[in-house]
Amino acid sequence: MKRLAPLLLLAGCGSGSTVTASSNMVDTATPVAASDAGQGARFLCADGRAVRAVFVDPETLTLHIGDETTEMRSAVAASGARYVGDKWQWWTRGLQQATLAPLKPGETAASAKGVECRVQ
Repeated sequence: MKRLAPLLLLAGCGSGSTVTASSNMVDTATPVAASDAGQGARFLCADGRAVRAVFVDPETLTLHIGDETTEMRSAVAASGARYVGDKWQWWTRGLQQATLAPLKPGETAASAKGVECRVQ
């Protein structure tokens, strides 16, 4: 059975998913496919803030936070899918949760912990 585990991990490779070393589970939060453009999801954050995330194309996400709209670009992430905009970082982990964190001037990765958000 020990020999089977590495083969199961490799089975997810090449399908557009990534495997995270920390969880050994296939992460389905890779940037959206072109066919899914325009799809969005509503999230409720732990601080009570409502967020709507809309995928524009495989590299672009529009984030609606209250009355504010921010266009974000895909950024390098160790796991999940990370997007950054003028003053926000949106980091998804799986399809049901994300973290919203403020970017300080000049930051390309948030130094603040941020707030957890879940799909409504």
